Amino acid sequence: MRLLKSTCLIASSILMVTSVAVANADDGSGLAPNKGKKPVTDAQQFAYSIGYLNGQGGIEQIPDLDIETFIRAYRDGYGRKQSLLSEEERTAAVNRYKQQRLALLEAEMEKLGRANAAIGVEFLARNAEADGIKVTASGLQYREVTVGKGAKPKAKEIVKVNYEGSFLDGQVFDSSYSRNEPAVFQLDSVIPGWTEGLQLMNVGSTYEFFVPAELAYGEAGAGPIPPNSTLQFRVELLSIEKPTKK
Repeated sequence: MRLLKSTCLIASSILMVTSVAVANADDGSGLAPNKGKKPVTDAQQFAYSIGYLNGQGGIEQIPDLDIETFIRAYRDGYGRKQSLLSEEERTAAVNRYKQQRLALLEAEMEKLGRANAAIGVEFLARNAEADGIKVTASGLQYREVTVGKGAKPKAKEIVKVNYEGSFLDGQVFDSSYSRNEPAVFQLDSVIPGWTEGLQLMNVGSTYEFFVPAELAYGEAGAGPIPPNSTLQFRVELLSIEKPTKK
């Protein structure tokens, strides 16, 4: 579940490249053709596998790497040759790159955040006029799909829900339905839009929420959620759970 309050920080370990498969495993699609000679021996295949995995990880972390110089330095280091740069020069070069890369990423995030904020304001203004939409004092928008007859939860209570979260373009970023497992959490431990919205619901209800960025993940974003994203959810309140005995 990705709804817990969190702060998204740009990773400082920009230069870390590991010899494990990257999260998005290569399925062969969208790759340039490769007419190179296939490694045959065990040693060749092992070496190629390690190199390829590091290359996959490297492009995620260092998209502008000077490959030829990198290979040259790798050969020097592996061959135990004297470095052409002192340790101090290498450390300074790495730190410069990290600072430059971090500044670039921050600028890109700020630009994306401004664009998302403008999109969210426009959407919410238009959506507020749609049939069945109600707007709270905080700016949360919701629509009652079905209204149950059970109790309404309080902020300190534990609830069980099914939900689907999507961006304004309809792309789903999280869903308890796809996992076949309802989410259970204390209501005040999630984003403010949910804490407020679920307290409006009776058990057995299904609502649609349209959550402004400031009631979701704000300027920082979180995980797959870009900064200043207005989000939409379909939430089914299944039950109010009894607290577990300690």
